[in-house]
Amino acid sequence: MKNFGKREIMITIGLFIAILAVGYYSISSSEYLDVSQLKGIKFNANIIVEGRPVDMGYNTTYLLTINDTVFNVVFYGSYGIAEKTGQGSFVGEDSYAVFILSGKNSQDQVIGIYSAREFRQKYGMKVSVEDKVVIEGQYYPSLKGTLINPITQEKKEYNIVIVSSILQGCHSSYEGEVGKISSSGS
Repeated sequence: MKNFGKREIMITIGLFIAILAVGYYSISSSEYLDVSQLKGIKFNANIIVEGRPVDMGYNTTYLLTINDTVFNVVFYGSYGIAEKTGQGSFVGEDSYAVFILSGKNSQDQVIGIYSAREFRQKYGMKVSVEDKVVIEGQYYPSLKGTLINPITQEKKEYNIVIVSSILQGCHSSYEGEVGKISSSGS
């Protein structure tokens, strides 16, 4: 059995530090896909994508169709909650949190849908959405959703990301009880 000398130990430590440095650099310098880059993906993929949430107004209602499944969506600024209105071929949850994310080219947009149950468990009933949201999920280029304004009947088609995790950009709004001043009555 060979004994390691100082030279071999120093080389090993140097290589270990170099590997750590490369790993740290690759993690810290990695960039997420921008929504605008999704149009170049032609196959089903697990992705991490960032975008700017589109403010759809507060308490505004739209219809969202995915395949032949219809959801009623109520938006609360930069996110909405979609409830399935009936049967359809889109298999999944009956309720989703919905985000419309815009890319560097603001015309490039995608809808992210995330289990409303998980969304509420994680963020509560009052959610604060930042100006950049990063999501991870499944992207299917052939899966389309159409958002319909029920008043104007204006329709817009989007690609869909089925979100498994929100990595950045959402957090619970801080709720607390209203402060009360009481007198001790003495």
